[in-house]
Amino acid sequence: MSAVRTLPERASIEFLKKESRDLHKAFQAGDADAISRISTFLPRAAGLVPSTSPDDLSHFDLSRQEAQHALAGSYGCAKWEELLDTVRVQDLDALDLLSDRSVQITMREVDQRDLVRLLPSLSRASADRFYHNMSNNVQQFIRSEVAFLGEVTQEERAASQENVRRTLVELGRQGWLTWEDPDADRSGPAAVDLSTEARFAHVARPLLEVSEDELADTLKAIAEQARDLGILSLQSLTSDGSNLLSEALQYIVDGTEPDLVQDLVETRGGTILRHRTVKGHMAIEGWMSIQSGDNPAIVRTKLETYFLDKISRWEAAQGSIGIDDLVQRLRATPLLSMADEEWAELFLDMAIIGRREGLQAFEPLLELLDDEVLLAGMRATIIDRQAPSEILENMKTSLQQIRLQLKRREAMVVAGCTGIQMGHKPHDLVAAARVAAEEQGSKLLAAGPPAMNS
Repeated sequence: MSAVRTLPERASIEFLKKESRDLHKAFQAGDADAISRISTFLPRAAGLVPSTSPDDLSHFDLSRQEAQHALAGSYGCAKWEELLDTVRVQDLDALDLLSDRSVQITMREVDQRDLVRLLPSLSRASADRFYHNMSNNVQQFIRSEVAFLGEVTQEERAASQENVRRTLVELGRQGWLTWEDPDADRSGPAAVDLSTEARFAHVARPLLEVSEDELADTLKAIAEQARDLGILSLQSLTSDGSNLLSEALQYIVDGTEPDLVQDLVETRGGTILRHRTVKGHMAIEGWMSIQSGDNPAIVRTKLETYFLDKISRWEAAQGSIGIDDLVQRLRATPLLSMADEEWAELFLDMAIIGRREGLQAFEPLLELLDDEVLLAGMRATIIDRQAPSEILENMKTSLQQIRLQLKRREAMVVAGCTGIQMGHKPHDLVAAARVAAEEQGSKLLAAGPPAMNS
């Protein structure tokens, strides 16, 4: 039986190819060592013995591919491709021959500290292969880390290089590495501006303004784009960063681990839902106080007591605040774009006007409100002339409906982006997103509305 051998220190691809040819010829010539290597590492040759004659070997019909496989086994590798990868990665400057996808997978799998230590030691071509396959965010971060780390010891660099080599060999063993022709274009993924394409029109819109069908179509388009041109081609869709979907895409483009992406997006979705719930409760508390005729100071104090971390000192307004002032304020800054403190100020002014001019004076505001909860309460009061209990129920129902819509869309974003990152088929990904919306929506409804002021 032939023992596993150690690769020569300066082994190359050409060396391995020549050795496999030599092994094939030596086996056919009846060389005892060659027969021993083949019989040890090629299962169908297990019955051969070193003394087998060339005449008997002629009937064995050993192929060149089998000789390569046996050679790989003699060096401790499971297959020929793994042996080639093992040799290739010894020269880290050969990494510029890795495909874009392979580079991206490698960066996700290696330890960040090892990558930061490795990059300055690579040739310009190999280092650029890594930088060109990073998002703008990650590239800036890694460059800053390289600058911060500065010079590292020879031992630290050697340790990081060896760690990267081991990772590359393991990725090759799993079939994740693809090596390109030296003459291929390896400048990295081309920058593509997708923001003006109609199929991505909903990416930057607030989730509550996008229907579930529109969101499903958008996720499908993103998945198709990622499968065709790679995840980095989605970078232009992250520039806005104003909603949950564009934030999730930024994590994906940055190469964040799938489990962490899911955790971050779910947490962010929970924060958005919680914030929107607080806004809804402020709208309910403020409007119910105004329509009941509370003193303006009481209205403001309630909102600050329940929802803000500081109480302001209220003084009677100097001069007269009018409905036109509120119209101008809402046109300049939509209600949902205001800070909580601005909400308290707005409701104070509304309370002053309401007591002076009556609730009908607020009708010009109805077309300016972007908060559905407050709009529901004001319509029920001003247009429908409902009783206070009905007004309150309308506002609570509106808030719960908003919460349900947000939760369902959040679930679609989480499931969809996870599928995009994992390379799932667009149709399957959309189906999973719709299932997630149903599941999370049902859970929210089962839990019921959150208590006010809790």
